[in-house]
Amino acid sequence: MSAFVLKFIALAAMLIDHIAYVFWLPDGSLMFMRLIGRLAFPIFAFQLAEGYAHTKNLYKYGFRLGVLAMVSQVPFFLMRNGLLSVRLGITAIYSSPYNIVFTLFLSLAAIYAFDKLRAFPRYETKTKIGAVLNTVFGQAVRLIPVLCIAYVGQSLGVEYGFLGVLLAVGFYAVRKERISSVIVLAVYVILYVLKSMPESLDRFAFYTCAIFAAVPIWFYKKELRGFKCKWLTYAFYPAHLLLLAIIKYLA
Repeated sequence: MSAFVLKFIALAAMLIDHIAYVFWLPDGSLMFMRLIGRLAFPIFAFQLAEGYAHTKNLYKYGFRLGVLAMVSQVPFFLMRNGLLSVRLGITAIYSSPYNIVFTLFLSLAAIYAFDKLRAFPRYETKTKIGAVLNTVFGQAVRLIPVLCIAYVGQSLGVEYGFLGVLLAVGFYAVRKERISSVIVLAVYVILYVLKSMPESLDRFAFYTCAIFAAVPIWFYKKELRGFKCKWLTYAFYPAHLLLLAIIKYLA
């Protein structure tokens, strides 16, 4: 499965989810669409980890994500609250919750910190115990900035919060091991369920369906890039949010 196909699956799942969110029916008959939507974020997080590993210019990558996050916040707010909510002003629009691109932006920063500290500490030791302590201490130091950035995301109210940032870092940490990627996703789902404590079977399914994102991730082949449509996929996110807000207003 190429990177393009994987991205298409994520975008399609996200669109289906947002359609159900905007046009939700009291009888819950659109719940199956929201369950499909749970596949989107894990795939986006996985692709972010792959993007970090393969980008030619990390700073341009981060800049694009930052700009997209800021631009997308307006249509994201309108999709959630209706077109007339724009009267509330910029302060209301750029407040919690923040759209998923903010989550990915913070995730990129967390991966960067995790990656740059991979060789810390740099001193050598001649004993096995010293080597173990050296490894444990080094990994702990790597996790501190990751946890801080994840906490910032949780405090700001970005989508998927603390665990969303950790998922992307987890994917990056095990990116060369396919089985480990599935395990990381499974741990994320378990923690998300425990954090949310679903009160009904529907809500339990809502939180656990993300595990099925493991299927396209498993079949992904990084050497297959597929059709190049970077700017099209960037434009799709804010464009579909705004379109759904307009359709809802006119309906």
